[in-house]
Amino acid sequence: MQGKAWIAAMSKWREILICLGWMSGLHAAHAQLVWTPERIAEAPYISACWTDEDASGQALYYVISAYDIERDRMRHQLWMQPLHPMAARANRLFTFDGPQLENLIRISPHQFIFTRGNQCYLLRTDTPSLRPFTQADSPYAHMLISPKKDYVLFVHPEKVRDVEAKDYYPQFGKTRARIYHRLPAFGTDGWIDGYVHHLLYARIDSMGRLGMPVDLMPYEETDVDTALINGYLAQVHWSPDERYIVYAAYKPSLQEIATDTPQDTLVTPQVSQIYLYDLQDGLTSCLTCETDVDRGLGSAWIRHESPAFSPATGQGKSRWIAWIAEPVAGVHTGQRDLILEDLERKTLYNLTHGRAGRVLHFWWSSDGQSLLFTATFPDSAWIELYRVQVFDEGRLHTPLVIRQITHLHTRIEALVGETPSAWLVAVSGWHPMQRIFAVDKQNGSARMLVQADTTQNTMPRLSSWLISLAHGMKVWIHQYRPSQTDSGSRYPAIICLPDLAWFSENDSKTRWDQPHMFVEAGYQVFTISPEPGLSDDRLNFYLDPATLHSLADSLCRLLTINQADTQRVILMGSGWGAYPALMWASDQHIASCFSVRTLVLWNPVVDIASWSTTTAARWIAREIVQLMQQNKNIVHTDLPSAQLPMLIGVGGNDGWVPAEQGLGLFDKIQDRQIPGRLIYFPDMAHHWQIGHDLLVWQHQVLNWLQTPAVNP
Repeated sequence: MQGKAWIAAMSKWREILICLGWMSGLHAAHAQLVWTPERIAEAPYISACWTDEDASGQALYYVISAYDIERDRMRHQLWMQPLHPMAARANRLFTFDGPQLENLIRISPHQFIFTRGNQCYLLRTDTPSLRPFTQADSPYAHMLISPKKDYVLFVHPEKVRDVEAKDYYPQFGKTRARIYHRLPAFGTDGWIDGYVHHLLYARIDSMGRLGMPVDLMPYEETDVDTALINGYLAQVHWSPDERYIVYAAYKPSLQEIATDTPQDTLVTPQVSQIYLYDLQDGLTSCLTCETDVDRGLGSAWIRHESPAFSPATGQGKSRWIAWIAEPVAGVHTGQRDLILEDLERKTLYNLTHGRAGRVLHFWWSSDGQSLLFTATFPDSAWIELYRVQVFDEGRLHTPLVIRQITHLHTRIEALVGETPSAWLVAVSGWHPMQRIFAVDKQNGSARMLVQADTTQNTMPRLSSWLISLAHGMKVWIHQYRPSQTDSGSRYPAIICLPDLAWFSENDSKTRWDQPHMFVEAGYQVFTISPEPGLSDDRLNFYLDPATLHSLADSLCRLLTINQADTQRVILMGSGWGAYPALMWASDQHIASCFSVRTLVLWNPVVDIASWSTTTAARWIAREIVQLMQQNKNIVHTDLPSAQLPMLIGVGGNDGWVPAEQGLGLFDKIQDRQIPGRLIYFPDMAHHWQIGHDLLVWQHQVLNWLQTPAVNP
């Protein structure tokens, strides 16, 4: 819906929240702000940023974007901040509505080309102006101009089979769940809406006219991820000489990957591989399909992504390419490495060998001699920027030394640019980019240049502890609490249990269970995350009663110290974390410490038989069954109904998760007479998506947190 109907719907939700006392009654009065779903949806963020020269030297350009609920559209403001020491305040150049800026490239001083929706635009920053670069709207999106401006690359949905929703969701008519349904683009059994994202390219002349498009993957069931990092396509890249296009794509019919799992658990996973398209001969080669054991790396890899050519060329040719690879073991340990390939010699180099923990994103330096990347380490809850020098006078630099560039103790989302004296980095908040810092290259000191939302100054306070548990296991516990609290007041607590499998690229991405929203509504929020690098016995940690009890004891002490109301605890379990959440809610030892009033299982994985997507998932399923049989730690249902928490199941299909799993859980719980409700979004993934549907979803979940535990 749009227009007046949606405005009326939003007004209805606001009235409901007012009548309910916004979840916590008098507790909400203690907070300066109430982070409603509308407030977070409209929070401004940085959608793109880059550096260039202006009349007085280098300058930072950035776009502040915000969602306008009433108009149901995005609004953007382009700003310019001079970077010289005596710089004045930032100047707003102009404002525009509609799709955000993507894939910006510099064609000359003060002139840039970028994509908005299905149109290319020319941007001038000396005399601020914005005009179309292509003559007519194309049916394509995510257009990417080649380095020499001879070609333009497109992403376009291609139909590969006929599909109907009823073929994939027959169970929808058999449940009491409230369902918001749009078919997702990709599912565990194939391309379940019949479309895949293909790459096409075409010549573009000086007048902005496009030639006949060429499909790089005709008739293939191949899907290219269109995720953006700092406004750029993360999985597609042109070579500097315009001869090659490199991209990461999913092909479900690839060969089986050798793993260390038993032969009876091998499946054909939907892995991501790196492909190289040669514009001269029109041929595509796979850079990663050959087993890595055969190529000398000695380990099997399950996922390859974010390929990028070095900007440096030898004799006018593009020779070096880097990407991020996740080994099979990395699914359990969180390891992701930075890989470099010499295209001439067909040689691979692992630049990090696990020494960088989990590599998230990377960028080539402007001279092509170094790689800078963001990563997490097992002993840190933060994402910092690191650098490794790759080349020295045209030769591979040895030894490869990783140096930490930033010490901001925060989550760095992107490298924006550099000046002779500083690195410019974007830091995440509710959205991937909320602030920009200049980090001194000599002493590492940081100076904030941009803050998208000044109300973040009143954001909840964050504390973190690395807790040692039974059997030597460790977890991070992060506590979010209101910026101002009344002494003597006891706040109800929300405990978020982690997913057993660490598939999330970056847990700073905004999700529906945003802690800020709960905190400002009068809750203390405790999130639990596994220590990166945890060994393969992590399932023992999550399902073994001794470690679960020691974690409960640690949380009980923290709840008491921080004046939490231990009689009004809300427990959330995500993904495979649904298992320990169900156990906690029915465990007498834990109940003696704190009473779980409400149990929220978000995107829960409990239907073992329906999960057969990856070898990692099959391995986890087998281990869970074995451990639960050994420990006999099954969910108890013989407790008095008055002690049972109300269950809220929240489902969503994100490509890794079978669509039916949330419904299966809900039906099982209902069969056991546990009071509960379910709201299910088959096409909503883990991460934040702006839109009215999500606002309704959040309101529904937040309201249900206050609903008495009675059977519907």
